[in-house]
Amino acid sequence: MARQGRNRSTKEDFNQTSVERIFKLIKLMKRIPRRTKEELADCVGVSVRSVYRYFNLIETLGFTLERNARGHIFITGSDLKESFTDQEAVFLREVLAAQFQNHPLCSSILRKLDLFSDDLAVADALLDAGYAQTMARLAEAMQRGCQIRLIGYHSAHSGTTSDRLVEPIEFVANYSFLSAYEIESSRSKFYRIDRITSVEVLEERIKHSTYHQAQIPDMFGFAMKEGQPLGHVHLHLSMRAALFLRSEYPLSVPYLKKAKHGDLYCMEGPVADYKPLARFLRGFLEAGEAEVHGDDAFLAMLREEPGS
Repeated sequence: MARQGRNRSTKEDFNQTSVERIFKLIKLMKRIPRRTKEELADCVGVSVRSVYRYFNLIETLGFTLERNARGHIFITGSDLKESFTDQEAVFLREVLAAQFQNHPLCSSILRKLDLFSDDLAVADALLDAGYAQTMARLAEAMQRGCQIRLIGYHSAHSGTTSDRLVEPIEFVANYSFLSAYEIESSRSKFYRIDRITSVEVLEERIKHSTYHQAQIPDMFGFAMKEGQPLGHVHLHLSMRAALFLRSEYPLSVPYLKKAKHGDLYCMEGPVADYKPLARFLRGFLEAGEAEVHGDDAFLAMLREEPGS
């Protein structure tokens, strides 16, 4: 489950060996035979304690981990495959990788397709080369105390792609977000690491540290500022809606719970801004795959949304 914690060294979490172990675990947990945590740890050559840390990182990538009665831990989500054969999933993945690699939705679609395909070579190469290199450069900038330029950052809020000149502060939420001070706007913001195309480490030293604010993001990546009133949302979601929510917004994972009966999921928690959730819910509300309970302010916003 995604949570904020004390930063570990990049050498410990994000060197090449760690990246390879993460993808090996993903492959193992998607295939028969099912394995226990001890067997998985033995397969990748780490301790059981370390394999739990890898489980947390894998969950932040949007995968759902489950445990059966025999203690086997595996990746679920096969219900999304019903629309595609294995050959179709491989073809779609290759087209996306070749033509739309920098599109903001590409990485999340690739992850969903790769939940079911045995051929992981394309996705492994993309995620390995991109994610690991980005993490290494961000960590280098923090260690050296340098400014960085986020090249081709995809903003889900504005729907644009642009470069951002920032001063890195820290990794948050199990390293799925970068907290950084944006020089142009003079504000501390959160940046989803999987939406950064590349990172340029500059020679310019950090010089705005007195304005840096290390804040905690809500489940949609907006800062929960001290003293700021927060909204509170309570949703009932279909399994498909829940899987898409945790894939697009991995910080929602701690707030998602399986309902006691049926295939529904409950999501309840604080939000700093209603807008991203309203945008996400629109299609699912129309399809009858989401229900909103409580919070009059959020319900009023949805009534004003086009098509709600």
